[in-house]
Amino acid sequence: MKKIIYIMLIVIVIIYLLSSPASACDATRAGLLLWFNQVLPALFPFTVISAILLQSDLLEWLDNWLSQKHFFFSSTELFIFFCGFLFGFPIGSKLSSDCFKNGLLSQKQAQILCCCTNNLSPAFILGYVLVQKFHGEFSALFTLLILYIPSFLTGIILLIPNRPSAQNHKKTASRFQLDMQIIDAGIISGFETLIKLCGYIVLFSILGSILQKYPGRPPMPLYILTTGLEVTNGIAMLADSVLPENIIYVLAISILSWGGLSGIAQAHSMLAPAGLSISRYLCLKLFCSAISVLLAICYCRLLF
Repeated sequence: MKKIIYIMLIVIVIIYLLSSPASACDATRAGLLLWFNQVLPALFPFTVISAILLQSDLLEWLDNWLSQKHFFFSSTELFIFFCGFLFGFPIGSKLSSDCFKNGLLSQKQAQILCCCTNNLSPAFILGYVLVQKFHGEFSALFTLLILYIPSFLTGIILLIPNRPSAQNHKKTASRFQLDMQIIDAGIISGFETLIKLCGYIVLFSILGSILQKYPGRPPMPLYILTTGLEVTNGIAMLADSVLPENIIYVLAISILSWGGLSGIAQAHSMLAPAGLSISRYLCLKLFCSAISVLLAICYCRLLF
């Protein structure tokens, strides 16, 4: 079934590229500009730094030090929490996958962290969503709390019973090392990650352009599918719609909390090399998203 869906999507995209080359070029250009202007400058420095930290064994050294101090959370978990919430998609899933492959996390820890820390960045939510598109109509503080609290608390609660045993915490002594080869490898790793993201962004930009070719006013299911395809374009469509403000806000929270189909595809590309389950990721992401939507509905009932 999955193969049939993939084949159908490929055929649809090819037909669209051949039948509407101008629109396809515009969609490709829009995806590339989105990647170049927003994703690349925001994520590239961090992807390089995180790759250097992992290959220099600094996190492993800090983990050994914190375990000797009987600190509850490891430096790896704290690092992923901090960076996943601060820098946005798909850093949380990327770091969880890399740390699992490097032996810094168990599979259960990585599976929890890859979802609960894989969120859109505060800069994107505050700058693009609330200021540029919604013009300050909704509270920035409440929006951030609605989006982040469910993922944060879910991650903490699930990590508590999945602590590694003290025996598993004992690792061979490691020491921090850094040289030009590690820096070169970090730069290459950063470019590889972001080029992969560029491909997904362009692909979903083309798919969104295909859905927008629907003549006249699209039915609600198609409208929801189009807005949920990719976050940036979806938020822009909601901002330009004639729906009531409370409906717009709840739909925006639903898109932002689970990241859209493009975000799921990007997360899958990060998790697959480590063998982490995308289905478990999706279930946990939808659970956190459902809580965010319920909080958004409560907020709208108080606001409107």
